[in-house]
Amino acid sequence: MNAFLPHPALHTRLLAALGVGLVVGAVLLFRSRGTTHTRHAPSAIQRRDWRMPPLTLLEKPKLSRANKFVMVTMRSYLALAVVLVVVKVVVRILGYPEQSADSARLVAVLISPPG
Repeated sequence: MNAFLPHPALHTRLLAALGVGLVVGAVLLFRSRGTTHTRHAPSAIQRRDWRMPPLTLLEKPKLSRANKFVMVTMRSYLALAVVLVVVKVVVRILGYPEQSADSARLVAVLISPPG
């Protein structure tokens, strides 16, 4: 990780942000757990005769805050993974060594906002 982030202070900030995000996510997840609804179990005949309704009749699923948080987290993780793979490919194409300070500078330039 030292080769990827140019300053040790960034390591601390990144770990702190990750820790805060995990704590907030855990709190939201456990707060929404108490709102479950119980349903009766279908009988054997109902299970046997059940058919999938047409898709046009199905409603959009209702997502809890915890599910929304998990979905946003997964999308963010996927987006970050794609960006890092693209950066890795660019670094390899340009011929930078993997563990050099040049690759860390290139990553900082690619990620920083224009201006």
